Amino acid sequence: AVYAINRVNVGGSLTPAEFLTWGREKLNYFQSELKRLGRRQRVRIRALYRPYYSPVSKSTDYGP
Repeated sequence: AVYAINRVNVGGSLTPAEFLTWGREKLNYFQSELKRLGRRQRVRIRALYRPYYSPVSKSTDYGP
């Protein structure tokens, strides 16, 4: 991200417009992939978020 910001700063007057176009293309691609992968245009929660319960420690014994 920092590299991209630095490129906008030194790229000239047309660079912000080019980055805006690039960003819109990436956003459109992302949204089309969500529609393609999601059932009924919904995303399954288990695919995007970490589980609520933390993993069981294999080295700590908390006792009874």
